Amino acid sequence: MYHSIQYHRVLCKRSRCTCSFIVAALSMFSVVGAIASDKTDTPLNLKSLIEQVLQNNPEIPRTRASWQSAKAKTDQVSAYPDPMLSYSVAPQTIFSKQSDYGQIINVSQVMPWPGKLNVKKEIAQWQASAIRETIGTTRLALIAASKMQFADWQYVHAAIELNTQNKSLLQEFKNIAEIKYSAGRASKQDVLRAEVEFTLLEKTDEALNRQKATIAAQINNLLNWASKSPLAMPNQDVVPYPLIDIRRLPQLVLQSHPRLKQINASLVAAEKQQLLAKREFYPDIQLKVSYNSLRMNTDNQFTVGVGFNIPLSEKRNAAVDEASFKKSTLNWRKQSLIAEINKLIQIHHARVVESEQVIKLFESRILPLAEDNLKAARSDYESGQGNFLDMITAEQNLIRLQLQLLETRSNYKKQVALLEEISGGSEILEKSYLSGKAPSNDRRYMQ
Repeated sequence: MYHSIQYHRVLCKRSRCTCSFIVAALSMFSVVGAIASDKTDTPLNLKSLIEQVLQNNPEIPRTRASWQSAKAKTDQVSAYPDPMLSYSVAPQTIFSKQSDYGQIINVSQVMPWPGKLNVKKEIAQWQASAIRETIGTTRLALIAASKMQFADWQYVHAAIELNTQNKSLLQEFKNIAEIKYSAGRASKQDVLRAEVEFTLLEKTDEALNRQKATIAAQINNLLNWASKSPLAMPNQDVVPYPLIDIRRLPQLVLQSHPRLKQINASLVAAEKQQLLAKREFYPDIQLKVSYNSLRMNTDNQFTVGVGFNIPLSEKRNAAVDEASFKKSTLNWRKQSLIAEINKLIQIHHARVVESEQVIKLFESRILPLAEDNLKAARSDYESGQGNFLDMITAEQNLIRLQLQLLETRSNYKKQVALLEEISGGSEILEKSYLSGKAPSNDRRYMQ
């Protein structure tokens, strides 16, 4: 009876573990499924894409392995040198009956000057810290690439949908022209022109579908999937215009950018290297123990001793100079990196502001005017007061402006992604917002 109860408990525990595993697996597959199927009802969103890229892309495991390799070096450089054991024998005494067996045993241990090993360990630790920061840099690059590819993915789907709507509208124009031509109130040229424009839109569909396949392959490359793996359609998320305090942003970047953290860690390692080069002027001590049975006096057979190297100044002075120049090089590289980051912040912030202004201008003035122009041209043509060319020209102009707006929105998102990467992440960029919340109601939102 007792064994039956115990077996039942074990079985229940296994069942709970199995259920937990199944639930976790289903959760994971639901996220992957939302990305991997172009037919799913769940659209692809940016957050799930970034999560999958960070999980599957080989660059982060590669950089993490480099860091772990460098970290494992710290215990090697801080260890004492291996002790040395030597053994010698007098061959003629091995089988001799006249003399005793002759042998010499030497054991020695090099003891580095106090403090050298600690400095070597600190150098390795700071070098490992510098490599660790490359994980953050790689992560920023992958997130930025994901956001830019997702912006392209959104653009191409929005452009295809827009082209479909424009084909439907042009089909209406073509029907109107055919009706008027049948009634003798329009020429055959109107119908043919509508057919030509419809064919051009179909060619645009082909170009957009080729672009869609290219973007899908690039996203699959980020995900480390097969290039032809299907992707779900993107959601058309609402993105607010950021209100960035450009004066505050560089200060925030200097505090936490991973590239600057990396060079700072390298600088500390260079300083420690310079300290080690100076300590190399102190000798290492060698402790020795020896046994020599060939000596006749048994009191002299066992000996202990000490030795040390004689540090020559020429190569050690050169080592100090090398460490000093390396430190100077890193300092100049840091100044150059700060200047480069500040420059890129200014450039991409200006592009973000420019894209924002263009989007607002399109949404508030240009597109409404183009839509009104098309409505007026269509009304005039249907009433017989206008010609078909004016209506088609107005429609072409509207299509061109609509595509420009989609491209500007996509470019806006890309510039924000680049600004985030340069700034060290979205968290740093958000700290530079003039308001900690979404933009105020008088600002527009972008699809």
